[in-house]
Amino acid sequence: MKYILKTILLTVFLSSAAVNAQTDKSQEDDFPIEYYKMEGELTDKDLFKSEFGRYDGFELPLNKDEQAYFFVYSKEFSPALILVSPEGKIFQQSKIEGGEFSVIRAAVPQTGNWYIYVVGNADDTGKYYFHYGFAADYAIELKKNSDFCTKLNYLVAHSKANFVFIENPNKKIELPMFDKAENADISDADASYKTVLYDGDSFNRAIKIFTDFNKKIKLCLGEAWNTKLNDFTKVGDHREQSVEYTIVTEDHTKMIQLILADFRNTEERFYNDYAVVIVINSI
Repeated sequence: MKYILKTILLTVFLSSAAVNAQTDKSQEDDFPIEYYKMEGELTDKDLFKSEFGRYDGFELPLNKDEQAYFFVYSKEFSPALILVSPEGKIFQQSKIEGGEFSVIRAAVPQTGNWYIYVVGNADDTGKYYFHYGFAADYAIELKKNSDFCTKLNYLVAHSKANFVFIENPNKKIELPMFDKAENADISDADASYKTVLYDGDSFNRAIKIFTDFNKKIKLCLGEAWNTKLNDFTKVGDHREQSVEYTIVTEDHTKMIQLILADFRNTEERFYNDYAVVIVINSI
């Protein structure tokens, strides 16, 4: 099967991701992950095939054993996705359910130039938002008994892709937790990793954990990261002290927040007095 493409090439070489003067080599080298976002539009001038629909096509180079993720969203039509092999055969397609978004997850079986299509029905037009990401196969799962810095680098690397390679409904992947952490999860609201290191009534215990983890995080990140200490300020009905660690790359900002929360004066006491939390995300 042969398709005519728009002249759009998605460049996604994991081994040569471009970044600006600030570099983050520990995460890039250990856990190669790329994630991109773009906007597109289906118009009445776009290509159409009766057995295929109206579509935009994109060519992208992929390597064997990479993990690929594609997501499309539109409020103006019900988009579908079709992934086509270098030989021009349909390898995978999203389910047509008439919703606002479609997703494809795929393990790449061969190296070559692959093709991804955003597809609508014959009369569909409108804007869409397209995300695509790629990860080396060995970057998906963390080895057991990994040390603190390895866990931190793993989570920071995956934050670039909104943790989509960890939160895979087709494969259960254990979410890393730091030593003595009480819980950990990925927030659906902002695609951030959050873990509670302490939840109790001892300020001395809370400040010790906060101070110790601040030192550990700084040792892991190195000099390229910017650090900002924020003294206690009111946040909603409680107070927070925090340290923010950030690094700006070409297409996003990675952020780690270490937070000491004081809930003693909250109006409705559903909490213990203090909590120490780590939040990791990319914007």
